[in-house]
Amino acid sequence: MPMKQLGAQLDLGASSLSGLLDRMGRDGLIERQPDPTDKRAWHIVLTDEGKAVRAEAVRSARVLNDQLCDGFDDAELAIVARWLEAVGVKFPKETTK
Repeated sequence: MPMKQLGAQLDLGASSLSGLLDRMGRDGLIERQPDPTDKRAWHIVLTDEGKAVRAEAVRSARVLNDQLCDGFDDAELAIVARWLEAVGVKFPKETTK
């Protein structure tokens, strides 16, 4: 994925993204590959280790979500979802970029 697109998806500025990617690269989770069409740009690719870490994070998030939702029916969960959406609209994230 191109770095610019990754930064937009993660809502991170260039310096924050660069630091995060530096750490992930040192840990062997990602590789930076040159963009074949733009010599100034880089593509970020997960390594096998990075893919394993991602899979574990997804699994852990699903387990946590199941625990949080346990005991609530669909109607109750819909109320919580509507409330969270309303909070997001009422208090939008401030951008400092």
